[in-house]
Amino acid sequence: MSAYAHGVDFYFNDVHLGADALFRAGGDDPVVELRVVTRRPDDLIAIAGTQLVRATTIIDVREADIAVPAEGDTFEIDGIVYMIDGEPRRRDDDHRIWACGCRKVAA
Repeated sequence: MSAYAHGVDFYFNDVHLGADALFRAGGDDPVVELRVVTRRPDDLIAIAGTQLVRATTIIDVREADIAVPAEGDTFEIDGIVYMIDGEPRRRDDDHRIWACGCRKVAA
């Protein structure tokens, strides 16, 4: 295993960064238990010459856990359900991490 692969595992398994989650393809069973990292960066949107700040939720997941996440798939973290909203993208050049833009659908 490469040093980068070890770093990815450390990133997801860190108790302060990673979280246990349940993944459902298409929002349905079967359930896959995995570790994710949730990020909530602000997104700047320009509308009619005005910049607005929009809160976003990005859930990082290992490619080893989910080969191809898709729009409509869901993650449940601490009882809150997030749905992938849009096309997930690769976060790294080695294709080890998916970045999934999500929105909260249930609590």
